Amino acid sequence: MAFGMGGKLTVLTPASVKGDVSAMRTSTFHFLEGMLRDYPRTDKIIADYEEDLRAPFRDGRDENVGGGRMQNNRDDRVENMAITIASDRTLRNLRLYHETIARVLACSDSDTCATIDLLYFKQRKINMSGVAMQLSVSRSVVSRKRTAFFNELGCQLGFWC
Repeated sequence: MAFGMGGKLTVLTPASVKGDVSAMRTSTFHFLEGMLRDYPRTDKIIADYEEDLRAPFRDGRDENVGGGRMQNNRDDRVENMAITIASDRTLRNLRLYHETIARVLACSDSDTCATIDLLYFKQRKINMSGVAMQLSVSRSVVSRKRTAFFNELGCQLGFWC
């Protein structure tokens, strides 16, 4: 059960609990699509984000103003950086999304992988009808393969199950 609009208690239908893409929120669907479009560049995104954590930009800090640093002061910047990289939520989520997509792709059949590859990983945009023509299958088969992939991806990420 969940609270709907106006504070009224509404009963969730089995389709919305089970994780059917037709019952999936539009925002969740677009979020998963965005993750899939970013997947080929995720390694670079993670490396760039880690570099930003290691060497953050500090505008206008001059180390030499005021006589420099104290000699007996402990320098724990490296420890703080390691803790920051290990505990950063965004970095952890980027790695989780990348690993989950790779795992779901590895468990999918070759037609589903080809469908997702053509729809989301290629630079040239192609619609479902174009994918169906390239794979020599019907548009409904492409749609079912994408729906099954999205259901599995959403379940693996914990959006539903």
